[in-house]
Amino acid sequence: MKRILAVFLAIVMMFSLVACGGGGEDEAKAEKYCWNCGEGITKNATFCEHCGTEINATSEENHSDTPSSNNTSSPASKPAENTPTASSKPATNTPATSGKPATNTPTVTSKPSTHTHSYSKKVTAATCTAQGYTTYTCSCGDTYKDNYTKSSHSYTQYKCTKCGAVDKSHAYEYLIEWVKTNGTYKNGQYEYIFQGRNNAADRYGLTYTLDNEYLSVWKFDATSGYSSYTAIYLDIYYYGFSFADDTIYGYIKAGSYNPNASLTYKSSDCSVLSPEQLLPTAKSAIDLTLTLFKNFLTNNKLGITLADLGFEAF
Repeated sequence: MKRILAVFLAIVMMFSLVACGGGGEDEAKAEKYCWNCGEGITKNATFCEHCGTEINATSEENHSDTPSSNNTSSPASKPAENTPTASSKPATNTPATSGKPATNTPTVTSKPSTHTHSYSKKVTAATCTAQGYTTYTCSCGDTYKDNYTKSSHSYTQYKCTKCGAVDKSHAYEYLIEWVKTNGTYKNGQYEYIFQGRNNAADRYGLTYTLDNEYLSVWKFDATSGYSSYTAIYLDIYYYGFSFADDTIYGYIKAGSYNPNASLTYKSSDCSVLSPEQLLPTAKSAIDLTLTLFKNFLTNNKLGITLADLGFEAF
């Protein structure tokens, strides 16, 4: 029985191939297509003459009458696989226009300037204590200083004509010129009296003698019944003190001399008192003379002090 059915199926398939004509013009006019391979088949065929697929009503209902091409679904029914839509795919490595600008990307303002400096200059003259210079300024704001000049005083008779400062390294010479300018000349010397007047009982002042070129500060006192005379030579710090008929002479160590310092003498000419008795009186007279002189320099604004003359601790 099985052999009879096999022979029957073979005969049917042979007739089907003949009827299809190998896919000629009749295939182009086919009214029915195989749901599996898409080839045209006989309208009432039970099996596909091309792929042998069974053709029946049940199978046709489960497949579209529109033949498929190479088993590829139409664009309308089959969505693109693994293809992200335009809205779902992020822009890769593309910075947003509002984001951080690319590093090391020069902007328009970083273009090298073609400005050429044109400087105006202003000269600041040196003063007695500050150096001078020239300031160069461009319209763009760039500025610099150059052409520095040294500060300096302009001294005449050891006093600056610009600021009035005294050249303290020559305080002694300055004081000589001051006495010669402001004092009175008589008998080969210039004398300036700070207090009192000539032949007064008490007076003190400065004297510059031309023969030995010494400047001394002195004090004369005749109120005690005995006259006393104290003179201090400011260049060599030599002193002489006379009281009544007695006189002593010595040297002052100006750098360390002060009212508490002791006084020594080098020689004496005493007939009434001994040098040791005369020395305390001489010390008091020297201290008073230096104190009066110190006050005079300060009150009259001569521009120097006793320290400038060597009496650093007085």
